[in-house]
Amino acid sequence: MTKLLSTKVLSSKNHKKISDSSIKISDYNAIKIEKIDFNVNQKIENAIFTSKNSVKAILNKKLEIKNCYCVGEKTKSLLLKNGEKVIKSEENAQKLADFIVKSLKNDIFVFFCGNIKRDELPEILTKNDIKFSIVEVYKTSLVYKKIDEAFNGILFFSPSAVRSYCYYNKIEDETLFTIGQTTTNEAKTFSNKIITSDINSIDQVVDNAIKYFTYDKK
Repeated sequence: MTKLLSTKVLSSKNHKKISDSSIKISDYNAIKIEKIDFNVNQKIENAIFTSKNSVKAILNKKLEIKNCYCVGEKTKSLLLKNGEKVIKSEENAQKLADFIVKSLKNDIFVFFCGNIKRDELPEILTKNDIKFSIVEVYKTSLVYKKIDEAFNGILFFSPSAVRSYCYYNKIEDETLFTIGQTTTNEAKTFSNKIITSDINSIDQVVDNAIKYFTYDKK
């Protein structure tokens, strides 16, 4: 039987979807997210969010945000659900940064993020003289775990999860399924056998793995 390992605990819906495809699934959380205290002006003209964790961390702060710019459908949905106005959503940070540079050259932004973040967005904004500030609102800790079981595929949902898993474990011939290009870039350090999701979606990563082992391998 095909066996998958997810470095994030999956929903019961995705567990069922995988099991219904005659694939065995094991999962654990390779990273831990903790909110941290922060200070920022209550009124914000333009806010940038590249993950749901950033949104969750600011919800109880009662900030007045005029415009939101974000990465990922889940991030967008959470913002809309909480009454925020989403002006632009992109599938990755680089595309969002490119949009801001092209369309919002003279605006000022607040980038809400975690203590571990990719450099693409701030580097592009800085290079193009976009005014922005960075506010860290959550902390990511790596959860190291030795995995003794062999798997056919491994699911990764962040660059941090890749680093966490590979601290004690070696990637051999497993096929890696990643949530986006930034996670793939990290995974390439350890393997070239990678299938990357077109959109920032946990469901899409799961579907890619099911499709690969159920149809593509036949």
